[in-house]
Amino acid sequence: MKTIEQKVANLLTTNAQVIHDLALDCLSVTLNGFIPLKQLEAVCQHEFAMIQALGLKKCLVDLRGVKVYAPGSQDLIKDVWFPRVKEEGVQYIAFVVPEDVFGQASMNKAHAKSQQAGALQVEHFRTVADAKAWLLQMAVR
Repeated sequence: MKTIEQKVANLLTTNAQVIHDLALDCLSVTLNGFIPLKQLEAVCQHEFAMIQALGLKKCLVDLRGVKVYAPGSQDLIKDVWFPRVKEEGVQYIAFVVPEDVFGQASMNKAHAKSQQAGALQVEHFRTVADAKAWLLQMAVR
């Protein structure tokens, strides 16, 4: 039987970067500025495809550049993104929190149910270095 290897390219746009971090073997996402809902939906779909194709179990999401979420984005993250990454097998998510107080409030609202995600372990950090250090310590089950 032939094995088919599926490849999904990194996504690099003006305000979204979705890459496979080889050193951490994780999905690494960086969001900056205001991201319209349709664009965020496309970014999420790309994330799901990368997680699935590469069998990734860890995510690093850098939200320091986000000031406010577009209308509907909080619901997308809470009701679609968290359940889907869990369904795809992600076990650990490290978020780097927004520097802007309004960005923090938006993130907190979007992440309100994340701790109810069961097998998904979610932590929030002030620096990328701390988030990476935590992910390196997490053993994939």
